[in-house]
Amino acid sequence: MGIIRTTLTAGLWGVTGGVASLGAGMAYLAAGTTLVPMSKSDPWFKTKTYTKYNPKGNPALIDDCIKRVPLSKIRPDLRDNEEALTLEFCRGIWGRWGFWPQTKMQERYDAPPGSEHDAWKTSELAESKFEQGLRMVNHFEVVENKGDEITVRCGGSPMNPGLRNSDGLVSISARIDRQKQEAIFSLKSALFNSAGAFAPEAEHPIPPKITFLHGWGFQKGRELVEMLTGVQRCQLQELSAGASEAGQDAEIGIEYLSVGANRHTAVADWSQDGIVAFGSDCTVALWQPKDAAVNGIRTLLRGHTDVVKAVKFLPKAEGETESILITGGDDKCLKIWKLEPSGSASCVQTIQEHTASINCIATAHSRRRDTSRVFATGAADASIKIWRLEGGEATLLQTIKPTPKFFPLCIALSDLSAEGDGLVLAAAGTRNIVQVFVAASAAEPQFEVQATLAGHDEWVRSLDFAFEKASPTSDLILASASQDKYVRLWRFHRGTELPAAAAEGNDPTMGAFLPGKSPSNKAHRLKSGDMDFSITFEALLLGHDDWIYSAKWFSNENGTLQLLSTSADNTLAIWEADPSSGIWVTTVRLGEISREKGATTATGSTGGFWTGLWSPDGKSVVTLGRTGSWRRWEYNRDNDQWLPNIGVSGHTRSVTGISWSKNGEYLLSTSLDQTTRLHAKWTAGSSNGSWHEIARPQIHGYDINCIDSIGSSQFVSGADEKLMRVFNEPKAVAKLLNRLCGIEDSQIENLPDAANMPVLGLSNKAIEAVDDDQEVEAANPEADREALDPGSTVRKSVLEIDHPPFEDSLSRHTLWPEAEKLYGHGYELSCLATSHDGTIVASACKASSLNHAVIRLFETERWTEIRPPLAAHTLTATRLRFSPDDRYLLSVGRDRQWAVFQRDSEDRFKYQPLQSNPKGHTRMILDAAWAPASDSIVFATAGRDKQVKLWKRGSADETISLAASIPATHPVTALDFLPRKTEDGKFVLATGTEEGKVTIHTVDVETLNVISSIDLQHELSVAKAVLQLAWRPDAARNELAIAGEDSSLRVYSYSPSST
Repeated sequence: MGIIRTTLTAGLWGVTGGVASLGAGMAYLAAGTTLVPMSKSDPWFKTKTYTKYNPKGNPALIDDCIKRVPLSKIRPDLRDNEEALTLEFCRGIWGRWGFWPQTKMQERYDAPPGSEHDAWKTSELAESKFEQGLRMVNHFEVVENKGDEITVRCGGSPMNPGLRNSDGLVSISARIDRQKQEAIFSLKSALFNSAGAFAPEAEHPIPPKITFLHGWGFQKGRELVEMLTGVQRCQLQELSAGASEAGQDAEIGIEYLSVGANRHTAVADWSQDGIVAFGSDCTVALWQPKDAAVNGIRTLLRGHTDVVKAVKFLPKAEGETESILITGGDDKCLKIWKLEPSGSASCVQTIQEHTASINCIATAHSRRRDTSRVFATGAADASIKIWRLEGGEATLLQTIKPTPKFFPLCIALSDLSAEGDGLVLAAAGTRNIVQVFVAASAAEPQFEVQATLAGHDEWVRSLDFAFEKASPTSDLILASASQDKYVRLWRFHRGTELPAAAAEGNDPTMGAFLPGKSPSNKAHRLKSGDMDFSITFEALLLGHDDWIYSAKWFSNENGTLQLLSTSADNTLAIWEADPSSGIWVTTVRLGEISREKGATTATGSTGGFWTGLWSPDGKSVVTLGRTGSWRRWEYNRDNDQWLPNIGVSGHTRSVTGISWSKNGEYLLSTSLDQTTRLHAKWTAGSSNGSWHEIARPQIHGYDINCIDSIGSSQFVSGADEKLMRVFNEPKAVAKLLNRLCGIEDSQIENLPDAANMPVLGLSNKAIEAVDDDQEVEAANPEADREALDPGSTVRKSVLEIDHPPFEDSLSRHTLWPEAEKLYGHGYELSCLATSHDGTIVASACKASSLNHAVIRLFETERWTEIRPPLAAHTLTATRLRFSPDDRYLLSVGRDRQWAVFQRDSEDRFKYQPLQSNPKGHTRMILDAAWAPASDSIVFATAGRDKQVKLWKRGSADETISLAASIPATHPVTALDFLPRKTEDGKFVLATGTEEGKVTIHTVDVETLNVISSIDLQHELSVAKAVLQLAWRPDAARNELAIAGEDSSLRVYSYSPSST
């Protein structure tokens, strides 16, 4: 009653009632909470948000409620993520019982027209992301969300955005004290009159009664929480990885991480420690190309909520051991990460100053350490921001708005000279110019535009600075790469005198014919303090046939300056200046040199290379292609050659389906990127083995939605088309799997040699491999629609290799020939399943009526449909699963029901309805799975209603009934049973949610009650929804494959507790 009475009494000062209610509503704030009076010098009162809503600095009633909680009591997925911890804290405040009374009072007495879009229910707030602009019960509004701190305005209706007599701010934050192993929760409140005028020494104008209720509300809130939320605290404990003693010893290990890179020029960087960081969907992947174990990607950093476009390492300071990584993307957020030498990584700061996508990041190129902490960001809000990192925190120094307006696509930052005479910033993007800004002071840089470099005909995609020589008086060289197919070099020279070539009026091109604008020898003058500099055009680099996406400098051990350029013409080139003439020439050209590049995007040939990177020692280069895969070349000094080496690859869009081969020897994955990929463990290359993409069986023209293996050398897939396609393994891939992975196939001699794709077709055709010296005639698709792409011709020796295939072979030479097409559905395929004995394929399509929501069965002997189709659903079926013994077929759908069909005892190809439940869940069912074979029927279903339900029919039961339920915090999107019981006879059930959390439950075989649960750590969770889970069958180790909406494919090992 006390809290409700406080809420009522404070009708005028609703903020007080609100804060009092909040005190009771804090799920985390129990015994040990401290109410701390805040000093007026607290940094909070100097923030932009506080000064905006209390611009006159009027006196306020201020408090800070602080709670310290041991990290051991916090869910593991929150222990290393202050943003997630703050969000859950905020949900606990607003989405629990303490705020419920005020929602009801406001709804009854203060819900005017215009407030109907506010959040009025605590259940809604318990799931909210509390984004800026969220309004609650016509009384509260989120005015700032910095990730680790959320500020809410209160005291009046959000429909009155101006200054108010009744006003206030509440700041909710959480931070992690790693030294003390504590989570520190803070709830700051400030109540004030923002509209009035008060003397600086005046007391706050809050009435004594309200002041009393304010503090009393917090105190009673703590007492009530201590009494009433013990159960809730226990529930929080149960959700953690250490939830039960039985789960504490379980171990989760990373076996394989596969992701494709986002196709943006600034998406990757190679650190001094040898780590390549690149954006993949909304995550940041860390890869060590020169890892001797060839383990590929070892870490995926979560934090961004949208596509990551810009990634940059900050140069290390003197004596610094950890690496600092800066990332930005479409979520407008700038994130600072700290990478420890041990391999651990954490986000130390999130900044949201830009108002549009962050496209590029530049760090200071310097020979001195004191300027290396300055960096710049460019965004689609047509602004460039200058930052400094001090004490582990980035602060904004300046915002630049280029004139004429353009969207920065690339920026470069450097000392003006080797001795550090100020800073220079080059910026370019959606215009054909490069703007040059100069700051006289590196300590407090304030950039001013001093030159505009013209010459390019199209947008400029890449900029990079380098000092020409090692001497202190060396000139600075800027490379600009453009969509006009050329790289231009610009010389920054110290002094009033021009460089020799420009002073003599020499033509840098030496009379060569140049398309487009003629290069100009006009000298641009710069001023940095008392120092004078000039910019002159140095050289034009011709050699690419298409857009140039990136140009990166490297100074080798001999002091020679080299430039790496990557282009949409599928090549990368290394340029050097000829020692005698000074003319820039191509010394190395890598990529697809041949004109035999193919005529279809399905071969992976078009789209080119999006970015290129030098290794720290210059002995290796990597480049990103259209398929999201990284190609790598190593320099061999003995042969003076650049040789291809193993890179990494992965899907570039949501992974929609995964399937282990029936014996568990390899894993198939399919995606909205229109590819099917085969992954297996390379055991011949190292003692422990490492996972790689070994083949790319299907490259399609439609988004692929589902897949299942039929046997050890056959699979079926369904896409956004009305048919399914069946593929057979070719001999070339079978031999490759045998040689690299030890996977044997007794039918290998009966398999077709390889597959190729018609230039204008979607069906892979079986072909014979040709001899190495045989010439292949160019295809003419106009004369023959079935003409094969010569670029993907398979020669007999191409896959006779002792390492996983490189990207060019994957996309050309590892296709599987198509064996059959299965017709019958009227709309796009939604799901399919094959029986364990490989004799039946079941499928369903997208549907809004009973006629189309049927399940069609096909036998695999003659590939004919078994009629009539099975009818049960009225909307799209979302998952089909055969029981381990194939006696039953389970289907679930968007119509909230599940149905079980039983195999006919006389006709093994026919199934009959056994039982259905039209109200299996209260919202659509998204997945289902059978428990391992037993005397009973046992299966689980997962729904959008945040429930996992376990169903059972024992040997003595007549019907299938609900045996147990497992609640979840978010909609459950995927689940799967380990296909065998544990050593102590328990079931193991893995579940995945829309939030990306994966939980492994140990389930009692008889009661189906959960014995223990273990959540995967936050850093192991998927950044978006989990779309499918699949345990590896017949494996010595328990391995779980996870398909993510964040384009990731993961394989984790699971070792259950011995207790």
